[in-house]
Amino acid sequence: DMKRFNLFHKKISIINEVERKNFLIRLIFFALASFLYGIIYNTFLVPNNIVIGGMSGLAIVIKELTGIQTSIIINICTLVLVIISYFILGKDKAIYTIVGAAIFTLLISFTSTFSYSLQGYLKNEFLIILVSSISIGIANGIIYRSGFNTGGSDILASILNKYFKIPIGQCNSIINTFIIMSGAFLFGITKTICAIFILTVSSKMIDIIMLGVNDSKMIYIKSKNWKNLEKYIVNDLKLGVTEIGNKGGIFINKEPTLLVILPFDEYYNFKYHILKYDSKAFIAAHDCYAIQNGYSRKILPF
Repeated sequence: DMKRFNLFHKKISIINEVERKNFLIRLIFFALASFLYGIIYNTFLVPNNIVIGGMSGLAIVIKELTGIQTSIIINICTLVLVIISYFILGKDKAIYTIVGAAIFTLLISFTSTFSYSLQGYLKNEFLIILVSSISIGIANGIIYRSGFNTGGSDILASILNKYFKIPIGQCNSIINTFIIMSGAFLFGITKTICAIFILTVSSKMIDIIMLGVNDSKMIYIKSKNWKNLEKYIVNDLKLGVTEIGNKGGIFINKEPTLLVILPFDEYYNFKYHILKYDSKAFIAAHDCYAIQNGYSRKILPF
């Protein structure tokens, strides 16, 4: 029991250390991302009744039914959910939610005061959807990467996860599907198609912000002629190779696996040369987003 107690507190101390790291920088980026989201939301999504899910999407639905401003709806709903999360999810989880929700709702309200003056600068519907998709993806990616929580549907998903043991990702999908379907019922299928397009593009942008730019390939090569193939890769293709010792399956193949990492745009040329040298070589390739102490493209300073 004492060992478990010590391990638990060690885990908590590690989590606290991670959360304290670059706290100010993460807070600044979170505020900037929330500001960007607020501008796009109030300038393009609200006037065009595009419901992309979350508390901000629900606010557009409620606004259509009641006439209450979206910023007021978001503030009220977020305040209620934050209070509920404090008592249900605990103090530790609520602190980051309170800070994040306070900044997020404040900036949503602030940007709503001047967003109407920006609507005239972009009138083409396709450009509105494209700009919204990319901007929301960047904003949400930075928000998630910063570690802060904007409140809203994320709190509701955490509560459902706690009591019904449903994975948080699935909870979010259920909540957002309900909100988007409500938007489809009120505003029509065209607006819903726009919302789905925005969600699809923005999710790709979120992946880029969260994981990094997929500009490298990690390639595993298995070959009976591995020694000569390794020399060919190093001497002729001018690439580095790492030998990974392993033993394969039912045939007990003991040849090492060769690991090569190279830029994304060189993959097909590399694959062509390997198969030309050994047509029976087994090749498995994976996307590689970051390489510690090697070639990588860093997007954010945290």
